[in-house]
Order: sequence, then structure tokens, then C-alpha cells
Amino acid sequence: FSVKTRFLVKFPELNHAMKVNVSMDREAPLVKGYRRFNVLGTNSKALNMAESMSGGMVADFRHLTLKEQKSGGGGKGVHDLSLSVTEELHIINFITEFLLHDVSVSLETSSLPVVIISNS
Repeated sequence: FSVKTRFLVKFPELNHAMKVNVSMDREAPLVKGYRRFNVLGTNSKALNMAESMSGGMVADFRHLTLKEQKSGGGGKGVHDLSLSVTEELHIINFITEFLLHDVSVSLETSSLPVVIISNS
């Protein structure tokens, strides 16, 4: 899948590269059966002014894939899912560090819930 994030503030004196990291479900609930995913592919990009048509800066993540995190423990109870197809809501998170005039601020934003349909 592909995802694009935009930083809509334009500062002429902003002359350093802002790196954006993408991840899934940073604050996932600790509930049994809730699946967690790792983002595979390039999960860190620099915000780029050249890719934006309307101003601001853009980070375009392409060819990302999700891989389910294997829960530890093994043995009995691991395969207790009775459904062959699952549909779950997950959140894509974006994090960057904004630096301007020696002031550093951590910026985070999240996507709307994304439906992940998978075959267990």
C-alpha cells in the first residue's frame, strides 16, 4: 500500500530535512487476540517541498507492506481463532521532529482507522 503525509506549514527559513517515521498502532491495546503489525519497506522518509503542488512539504511512502508480529508463547491457544477471514481497524502513525530557531518539538499525527482484511 501507499500513504502520503503533508506538513502544511511553510517557513522560508526552514532549511533542514525533517525525517518522518511511519508505524502501525503505537498505542495498541493489550487485549488477547488483538493483532499487531510491523510496517515493512521504507518506513522513514524526508519531507520534500518538490513533491508538493500546493505548498508545504510532503513525504510519500510507497510499496509498504504489513507483517503480523508473532506473539510469543507458542503452544496451545495460539491458533484459537475460529474465523478464516478477519477484518480489523488499525491506525497508521506519523512522527517527526520539528526544529526552528533552536526550538525542537516532536510532532505526531495519526490516520483515520484503516481496515485490514486478512486470512488467518
